Amino acid sequence: MGVTVEQVVEGVVRLRPVPSVVVATMSAVAPFAADGPPPGGFAYLPSSMGQAVPFALGIALRRPALPVVVLAGDGSMLMNLGCLATVAEAEAPNLRIVVLDNGVYQVTGGQPVVGSGRVRFEAVAHACGLRHAEAVGEPPALDGALGRLFGAAGPALLSVRVDPVPDAPPARSPGPPVERLARLRAFLAGAGDGGVR
Repeated sequence: MGVTVEQVVEGVVRLRPVPSVVVATMSAVAPFAADGPPPGGFAYLPSSMGQAVPFALGIALRRPALPVVVLAGDGSMLMNLGCLATVAEAEAPNLRIVVLDNGVYQVTGGQPVVGSGRVRFEAVAHACGLRHAEAVGEPPALDGALGRLFGAAGPALLSVRVDPVPDAPPARSPGPPVERLARLRAFLAGAGDGGVR
């Protein structure tokens, strides 16, 4: 048995720098929002796949002193693979990308992702110019890989091979987007986050 999405989400929430922004999307949304996201957490489930990394990059560029972590699905990453070149060009030192690579479009019915088992997101990230990018696929190695991700200089990526969930229910929005965005804006403005400015 490999890594589960829940283990990745738990590891990110537990090991991330505090304070930080965590943007979770697609299959990470349900476990991330189950007990309420941590301060600075944003469950991002748009109808347009592939937008979580650019969304997180915008936050990272606007708030360079605040760590920003994004949990992206492999299908979403493939739909906007070019954003890795933009991330490398922007050189946001506070941006961390965690790709949940389960080989399927989990939130739309488990259809196979194009290139499943062949696309190496860490290799693509390196080729785009990210200095730190690695892959992990075993639970005992996850904490160490996350520690290296959060300790890396410059934008960084960790691709985690996770187990798909057979017959997973479709993803659902964790609540009205207006309220979730308002909470994120308040956090970014310094309200409720221990004075982050």
